[in-house]
Amino acid sequence: MTSTLTLLDVLVVPYRVGNAELAQRYEAVLVHSPGIRLIDLTSDHLRLAVQLRARIGVHTPDALQLAALLGVQCPAFATNNRGSSRCWD
Repeated sequence: MTSTLTLLDVLVVPYRVGNAELAQRYEAVLVHSPGIRLIDLTSDHLRLAVQLRARIGVHTPDALQLAALLGVQCPAFATNNRGSSRCWD
């Protein structure tokens, strides 16, 4: 489970190197794989992300991902940013 923000992160490099076909394949995997659920970000997610940034100091991308996942009661969140884990404390 992840938010649609993942598309932004994953598609940057293929487009940067001029490989639109690879970007389309990556997007197809994320959008159509049965094991992956993409959550559309809403204004409610943005408001929660602001609160998370203010309260625990996570960066904007992680705050948006966390807000989306908390909205569907996801039990875990994988990230390389240490501060984001405080959301589950």
